[in-house]
Amino acid sequence: MSQEAIMPATADRVTALVEHALGQARRTHAAILESVHPLLHPAKRLGAERVMRQLETSRLFRTEILDELDALMMQVEREIAAGRRETFRPHESDPSEGHLETSYDHRAAELTEALAELRALDAAITAVLDAVEARRVAATLLGSE
Repeated sequence: MSQEAIMPATADRVTALVEHALGQARRTHAAILESVHPLLHPAKRLGAERVMRQLETSRLFRTEILDELDALMMQVEREIAAGRRETFRPHESDPSEGHLETSYDHRAAELTEALAELRALDAAITAVLDAVEARRVAATLLGSE
């Protein structure tokens, strides 16, 4: 199979992945702006601000943003954990048996939704970077034939 037969489909795939990631970046930026930033203590907003700035300046497809996203996701996870409560609910027939019921305060519930957007952006950027690297490796391998 020729290199020309393989590359157009790969380029189209990369373009589709980039398109998806750009849309996810807009959704994530909105989630940070509307939920994460206002719900964090002012002294803890720097990470959210750095991620928003990177999203605004087209620094999306660099590995550095993945590090920033990871740090922000860990921070948001800690904030969610602070607002999560687990309560044991016994069965009526046997109080020694039952289940744990997890509930979230309003702040933690809102941050949980924003965390889903952050994770989706992390996955979308990783998919683009992986596809570009795969294309580069494939071109190198095909060029060595």
